[in-house]
Amino acid sequence: GAARALVDYAEIPDAAKDAVASGNLARLLGLEKLPTAREVRVDELAARAARGEPFADELVIDAHAHVVHADAQQAGGVVMPDAGPEAQLRVYDRLGVDRIFASSYLGIWSDSVAGNAELAQVVARWPDRFVGYVTIDPTYLSEDEVVREINTYHNELHFPGLKPYYPRNELPLTHPRYEPWWGCADAHSLFALVHFDLKKTEAEVDELATRYPNVRFLCAHSGATFEFAETVAALALRHPNVYLELTITNVPLTVIEFLVEKVGSKRVLFGTDSPMRDPRPQFGWVVYADLDVEQKRDILGRNAERLLSTVEW
Repeated sequence: GAARALVDYAEIPDAAKDAVASGNLARLLGLEKLPTAREVRVDELAARAARGEPFADELVIDAHAHVVHADAQQAGGVVMPDAGPEAQLRVYDRLGVDRIFASSYLGIWSDSVAGNAELAQVVARWPDRFVGYVTIDPTYLSEDEVVREINTYHNELHFPGLKPYYPRNELPLTHPRYEPWWGCADAHSLFALVHFDLKKTEAEVDELATRYPNVRFLCAHSGATFEFAETVAALALRHPNVYLELTITNVPLTVIEFLVEKVGSKRVLFGTDSPMRDPRPQFGWVVYADLDVEQKRDILGRNAERLLSTVEW
């Protein structure tokens, strides 16, 4: 499904899609007749994706994305062709994505203060599309500066998301420097997208989910491996405020079905990591999963919408 969606939603003529999907290989192998396609269950969502149609009348929310500066071609040392918000939205429009929960790539990789300001500009320009994850790096900010960022972006601009980034600063999520941030999140029922180091972060989220029951913790990249899926599913079963966000480049086969079997479809979230990742394969990974239509709708948008609707300002 992931590979197919990349072709079906490509900005190329239909004849070129046919060539990429099968025609070129058939020609190289000298096949005069293609093998009969295996029968698979195709629901209304998969059928629409197979036609390359946007999900215009379905709710689709990307729960894990980033923004970079206009006309960007790279960020954080990662090449990202045509990565600016306008180009990003053109791809989202092809899929029919309604809203995007995003943090600044600058904010997680180097300068959280400048990153939040960059994100605020994007949200101000497209308020109906982008929803902000605030980035705060307490290793570079004083306590007063942390409180300033909280007041500006949560209390004044009402950004509902938090994006601490352990892989960059290696500061434990339970460190006292984070307490003002978690306290604000708990007071307003905000949600945090959390990246993991399996040796440490599982125990930290376990502790935080108990200490701050109103914060919704989204485990980033929950579909990365079956080992990781087991770990975060167990966390979600212990804590009703833990959710599982999917995105990963290698889109392991059947891991989405595995997570839904473990925790149910209402705790799993579609995400893409755009613009670092092309959102089209991540979209196809969910749309073509062996789930019923209502389960897919939960994952594609309804669960993220529920997170938004229960924030309390």
